Amino acid sequence: MLKLTASILLLTLFSAFSAQASAAQVFGNPVQGGLLYIRTDRPVVYGDRTLTPRDGFVMIGVSRDYGDELLFSIGGKPYRVEIAKQQWRVQRIDNLAQRMVTPPEHELPRIERERLAVRSAFSASTFPGLPKCFIKPVQGRVSGVFGSQRILNGQPRSPHNGIDIAAPKGTPVKAAAAGRVALVLDDAYFMGNTIVIDHGAGIFSIYAHLDRNDAAAGQKVEMGQAIGTVGMTGRATGPHLHFGTSFFSSYFNPLSAINYNICQMDGG
Repeated sequence: MLKLTASILLLTLFSAFSAQASAAQVFGNPVQGGLLYIRTDRPVVYGDRTLTPRDGFVMIGVSRDYGDELLFSIGGKPYRVEIAKQQWRVQRIDNLAQRMVTPPEHELPRIERERLAVRSAFSASTFPGLPKCFIKPVQGRVSGVFGSQRILNGQPRSPHNGIDIAAPKGTPVKAAAAGRVALVLDDAYFMGNTIVIDHGAGIFSIYAHLDRNDAAAGQKVEMGQAIGTVGMTGRATGPHLHFGTSFFSSYFNPLSAINYNICQMDGG
């Protein structure tokens, strides 16, 4: 395969096995936690998934711990994109109730049910659109970054799979892109009131710690439509929105969706 050097916004990829090299263009952010748009009119085989183009694009979200190259094929021809490694911060959060760091045993079945509900929501993307544009769902201070290693009450825990945006309780939270509500959780143990939206093309967003859920499962929402309000339900030390994005069940950095979407690249 031809080795490719990635630029941040646009790569033109050529298959090494094409006599007249057919090009595929990749837009986005080729880093760990990034989001990529592949411009093609043919299905893209990525791992065990066959991704069907929508409006001439396929999307792939890159997880936090992804390796140094992303492989896919189009029409049996392999392509490779170099993925830049990231340096992840360490974030220490103290003064949490200890039951939110080490839950009591009787709460473990509930926590597992809620985890599986989110995973199930991520398993199938049925919304017919392609999320070309993303907005920040609430204005406020980013108080927690994607990928940071969390130290909770002095104990190492899983890396952060989204961003936290601090804002006053009751501030409206908006859908980051058009889609359909795939899941609504009321008072989940860690996430509190939570909404998951399917945006199509395998892309989902999650909004947690809401004070109030204002959307119902199955409801279609438009970009910028209010779906709830900022709160501090679940594991939270102050009012904020936990905002996450995923490609099926692989979380990627929401700021990649906001800062490297097709709308911005086309000047829209």
